[in-house]
Amino acid sequence: MCWLRIRGKFFNYSIINVHAPTGDKSDNEKDAFYDGLRNLHDAGHKHDIKLIIGDLSAQIGKEAIYYPTIGKEAYHQESNENGKRLIHLAASRNTVIGTTPFPHKDIHKIMWRSPDVHHFRQINHLLIDS
Repeated sequence: MCWLRIRGKFFNYSIINVHAPTGDKSDNEKDAFYDGLRNLHDAGHKHDIKLIIGDLSAQIGKEAIYYPTIGKEAYHQESNENGKRLIHLAASRNTVIGTTPFPHKDIHKIMWRSPDVHHFRQINHLLIDS
C-alpha cells in the first residue's frame, strides 16, 4: 500500500494505491490486507477527498442489493469473495466504487485477460468518497 496526499486549491486529496491479495491467498492474508486498508483510510485527514485505487483482485457483480455502492454497470454477473470484501469496505467507509456505475462497452471494462484469451476480468477499481 502506498499513500499520497496532494494539497489542492479547494480540496486536499488522499490517494491510497494498493495491490490486494489474489483469490488463492488465505483468509488471514486477506483480512490483514483489508484491516490495514481500513486503518490507512481512517488515518487520513478528515476533510480530504479520499481515493483508493489499484489492483484489488475483486470481481464486482451486478447484484441489486449492492447498487447504492456499485451501480448497475459492472462487467461480471456475480461478485467473487474479494468483490464482496471490497463492497463491504466501500459501504462501511461511505465510498462508491467508481469503476462500475457508468455504462461503457465491455471491452473498456476489462482489466485482465487470461493467457488463453478466453477469460476476462475487471479487477482494477477506484473507490471515492461519496
